[in-house]
Amino acid sequence: MVRAFLSEPLDSGVTRRVLTAANRAPSAGFSQGYALLVFDEPGQLRSFWDLVSADPDGSDARSAYDPVSKAPLVIVPLSCKDSYLDRYARADKGWTDRDEARWPVPYWDIDTGFMA
Repeated sequence: MVRAFLSEPLDSGVTRRVLTAANRAPSAGFSQGYALLVFDEPGQLRSFWDLVSADPDGSDARSAYDPVSKAPLVIVPLSCKDSYLDRYARADKGWTDRDEARWPVPYWDIDTGFMA
């Protein structure tokens, strides 16, 4: 587990290699039901950490995030349930509806977690 980052810029191509590797992760029915939200510009990163470090009571909890908030890249994985429901409603899967009750667990979240 990484507990602190340096603010040094990443070598050219690192972000692309990380994203390419993530996109090779397997998923149920090759649904690929995820998206990756990338923050790699100083303004984007500042806005992200401002949002993350704001306590509901209005205080600033930034010091708790200082060790990791120096990272030059933040990737937020997002799962997409609709990709799975759509994929498994196709004729080759044997279902004709998008009934979420057919799923014993939320594979969209599980696959996204494994991809991360």
